[in-house]
Amino acid sequence: DDASVARAADVLRRVVPPATGAALARVAARAYLAAGDGDRARAVVLDAPSPGLVGHALLVEVLGLVHGDDASAENLAAIERAAADLWPSAERTERLMGLAYACRDAPSGLAFGRRLLGLRPGDTAALGAFLECLVSHNGPSEIAETIAWILSLPYDASTLATVVTRGLGALESSGTAELRMRVARRAFDVVGAMDAAVRGLLVHTGKSSKEFAFSAMVLERALSCGEGRGEAGSGYLALADLYALALDADGEVRALASVFGATMG
Repeated sequence: DDASVARAADVLRRVVPPATGAALARVAARAYLAAGDGDRARAVVLDAPSPGLVGHALLVEVLGLVHGDDASAENLAAIERAAADLWPSAERTERLMGLAYACRDAPSGLAFGRRLLGLRPGDTAALGAFLECLVSHNGPSEIAETIAWILSLPYDASTLATVVTRGLGALESSGTAELRMRVARRAFDVVGAMDAAVRGLLVHTGKSSKEFAFSAMVLERALSCGEGRGEAGSGYLALADLYALALDADGEVRALASVFGATMG
């Protein structure tokens, strides 16, 4: 029966060369699972000198990845050993990321997430999975640093706009003004001010951080490109208010002159 096969393979795997032992460990784990003994199946996999040679699919099944209630640091250590045994793959790396975050090991999750984006350049699904884990589990400094790094990767403007809104949204409640401004300045350099949601967030971030000159610069860039003017020059009125807060009299006069031009036009 399955239990007898499992016990026999479990004994034999300990006295044979590693490659043969991995094959017997696979047999033993499968047989233990078939016999309903998940604990022993898990123990066999964790005890294998090279868990990756047991087979990644079996490893995942036995350990109950990803985000399982019983995920543990022991599981993570076994998967890391398996990853070292096998050729890197995006699928394995994404599973490692999920397990690390489930084990509350945010630094490892971050490392696997960055590795995942390297293995799947331009893949928005991989980016979305990593971004969700990042803002949910990592601290403000890690979020700010990673968002700035993502903005240097080859994604289209729409995707980067989503990254900016997600990152700044997370930092709004947990980050310092310095961290928020660091991300906002980087976002302005890369994404610009054409996207309405990003523009609104950048202006808001500048105002909430008392960096009124930055908010004015963002809005003025948008207005110069024909965005955000509003009716009767309301965009220029908002710009004038920002320059007033920044104590920039020349900028305020320039914006008010544009209001006059807009209303007369």
